[in-house]
Amino acid sequence: MPIFDGFGGYFFTTFIIRLIALIDKYMLTGIGAFLTIYSYTISIIFFIIILLFGYLSIFEREKRKSEIKEEREYKRGRHRRIHRR
Repeated sequence: MPIFDGFGGYFFTTFIIRLIALIDKYMLTGIGAFLTIYSYTISIIFFIIILLFGYLSIFEREKRKSEIKEEREYKRGRHRRIHRR
């Protein structure tokens, strides 16, 4: 379910940001402070992206299932006509 994937992405992003901030304390690159300030915004953006693509994949999967079902029905109907002759 995309909602669980979205929350998972949110927590994973938050974890990675905190890990980078921890490493930044020892390496002193300066990116840790930037990421810490914007961590909430970055995590929300990732949540929305994962949620959006998750639901899009579900809709595409359902669309493809219906197309495959229609193709099978067409082929079955065509196949039966050939045998009846």
